[in-house]
Formats: sequence, structure tokens, C-alpha cells
Amino acid sequence: MISIIIPIYNAEKYLDQCIESCLEQTFSDIEIILVNDGSKDESLKICKKYAEIDSRIKVITIINQGASCARNEGLKNASGDYITFVDADDWIENNYIFKLYHAIKTTKTDLVVSGMIKCNELGKEISKQLPSDEMYSEKEIVKCILNWKNSFLYKGPCTKLYSKKIIEKFWLQFDSSLVFGEDTCFVLDYLKHCNSCIQIPYAGYHYRQIENQEKKMRYKKDNVLFQWENGEVVYKKRVELFQSRGDVNKYRTELNNFYLEKVRLFMNICCANHCNKKEILEKIQGISNEKYNELRNVKFSKIGNPLDKLILFFLKYKLYDLLYFVFWLKVKIYNRSI
Repeated sequence: MISIIIPIYNAEKYLDQCIESCLEQTFSDIEIILVNDGSKDESLKICKKYAEIDSRIKVITIINQGASCARNEGLKNASGDYITFVDADDWIENNYIFKLYHAIKTTKTDLVVSGMIKCNELGKEISKQLPSDEMYSEKEIVKCILNWKNSFLYKGPCTKLYSKKIIEKFWLQFDSSLVFGEDTCFVLDYLKHCNSCIQIPYAGYHYRQIENQEKKMRYKKDNVLFQWENGEVVYKKRVELFQSRGDVNKYRTELNNFYLEKVRLFMNICCANHCNKKEILEKIQGISNEKYNELRNVKFSKIGNPLDKLILFFLKYKLYDLLYFVFWLKVKIYNRSI
């Protein structure tokens, strides 16, 4: 059996489509765990409606604590041998579960990673993201997160099929104390305990890109130190993955890439929240002093993301004010565009 866990908070607008897409799966040996995270709209009513129609649906209601707690509650109540996650504003194609199950059974791997179709709020396709058709052994598993163009697929729990045995054996959960990156940490923790991972070039998961109030409020903190430490947790999880395979020195350049990504996220969030400029610059200067000897030897040609190349340039030459200005301008332009 496969358990489909759906965390739900005020999702009445999209919930019917999400649940129906799960019920219409060609692979029928499933249970659908609907975790109502204290919704204030008609979400619970919709959940109960479907539970009366199909016995494969479980409805759980908890006090509003966020998606991480809702997913953890789903994990506690899952009966399946395998676990997958679907967000309440997304939907899946009718052969999605079969494709993932077929891949994990035929290859006897511990994790299946598929692609996704990004859609706008109305459900219209924006782009399609497909991973390469590859299988990674225990010794190679760190390579799956090194391609920055595909890295988005490893930042969230969806588009994947997990073994419940591994989740239970290592007590894996989502860290509800984090404001962002808790879903990435879950995936990284899981990868640490995998013997193998397979990517399939198939996109049956429709990811709806919307900016709801819950998502906005998650990042609404103007504490510079808090934002940095939150990003540090995610970065350290990546380092731990490489340490678990004995590959820290071998992939030092790649870890520097992840460090630059951490700085990028930190700057984006701090500027978006109008954090204190002086505190931001002090933190960036501290970063530069701490990592200067290491970062100055990083070659620009080894950096994938163009914006991270810019960050590296500013840190190498200690152009902190210019770094701040670029991100301040970036946020301002984005706010005007929406």
C-alpha cells in the first residue's frame, strides 16, 4: 500500500481537484491521509465529504501549527509501505502513483524522484522540470543534489516516493521550528540513510505557484540573526549528507556553492523583510572574514547559478554595500512586478 499525505490549511479553492486526482489513480492500493491543519474555511467539510464517498480516505484534524506538523501527523497515521506527499493546492495525473511504484519495485531502490509541471494559480502550465534518467548507488548518492538546475526537485518532499521502513527506523520528521527549509532538511535526512536513489524523467505532479497569506507570513521575520541561523541549519544538513558518505573534501567546491546559495536566500529574505541594513552588512562582513581564504580560491566557472557568481565576486572583493544594493533592488523590482 502507498500512503498519500496531504497537509491542508484553508485550501477550499483547490482541494476538490487535489483529492479527486488522488482518487482517480490507476494504482488503487492507496490510502489518502487528509490532515486538516486547523483550517478556517470549508476545507474540513470538503475532506469529510470525500471520506464518506471512499473508505481509502482518512481525515485528521489538528490545531493550526503549520505544514510540518501536519505532515508529521500524517506520517504517524500512515499504514502504507511507501509514502508520498501532495500539497493541497497541487494535483497529480492518474498514472502518477503507478509510475513511482513501478520504479521503486523494479529497481529495488529506496527513493524515487520524478519531475513536476509548474503551473500558475489558474492551473496553466508555466514550465516542466524533468530530472535526468539516472540511478545513484550508496556511494554516489550525493551527486543527485549537485546539479543546480534540478536542485529544486530536492528542496521539497513532493514528487517522490519514500520507504516507510527508513522513515520509521531513523525517526525522520519535519522540523517545525524552522521557518523555511524544513522540507529540504527532511529530504536530506532521508538521503543520508538511502542505499540508492533513482530519478525518472516523468512529470505527473502539477505544482501550483501561488502566493497565499500563509506562505507570506512564514518569511515575515525581520530578525537578521534568526534568518541566518535558519539558513545555517539547511546548509549543515547538506554538509552532514556529504560527511555521511565521506565526501566532504572531495566535494568542497560543491559545498561552497551551497554556502553561496545560503547567502543568496539570506539576502533575499532580509531585504524582503526590510531588515536592519547595518545588521545585514555586519553579518555579511563576518561571513566574508570567516570564509575568505576558502572562497577566494573558488573559481567562477565552478558556480552554476549566475546570481551566486555575483555573490562570490562581492564577497571576494569585500563589496558589501554593493551586494546589499543588488538584492535591495532585486526585491524592489519583484514587488513592483506583482
